[in-house]
Amino acid sequence: MLGRFVETQSEAAPALRQALVENDLDLAKRIAHNIRGVAGNLGATGVEIAAERLGKALHQRGQEPLTEIAPLLADFERQMSDLIRRLREQISPKPDSAPLASVQIANCSTPLAELRIALDDLIPHLKTRKPKKCAEAVQAIQLLSWPADLQETVRQLVQRIRQYQFSEALTLIESLRQKFPPGDTDD
Repeated sequence: MLGRFVETQSEAAPALRQALVENDLDLAKRIAHNIRGVAGNLGATGVEIAAERLGKALHQRGQEPLTEIAPLLADFERQMSDLIRRLREQISPKPDSAPLASVQIANCSTPLAELRIALDDLIPHLKTRKPKKCAEAVQAIQLLSWPADLQETVRQLVQRIRQYQFSEALTLIESLRQKFPPGDTDD
């Protein structure tokens, strides 16, 4: 569970800051709320309290400039950074464990056109930065049978989305689309 937290939430603080820079208050609130809950489950009270304070300030923020919540954001970032660092020190990699969201496929049985449609369905949700919609689309993507040479990129795509790195996820989708054989594109 601790390893999963590190893997999926290590970029939450930068993602929250980026959401604020882009004036995406809804996303910033969701990230703070999510981290508060997960930190509470882990017993990471420092992060939980910092996320709760930041979340309350974001709900009350309205049109106040980012500088008004800067001290709370800095505390949240520091708490998250300290927790991630401590967890990484405690977690030793286990060679037998499978990576998060690994796509395990013996043979690719899903038609390439269907794979392309699944990727295309995800793009608008990434562009509008909608985590819930992205999560639904990712579930569909993970159920598909991907060719062996695309599986690592799909794993990275899922990981970027779980870390709210939507721009990077869009880049990975473009990379996946370029690997499709000629003739399968409708561009």
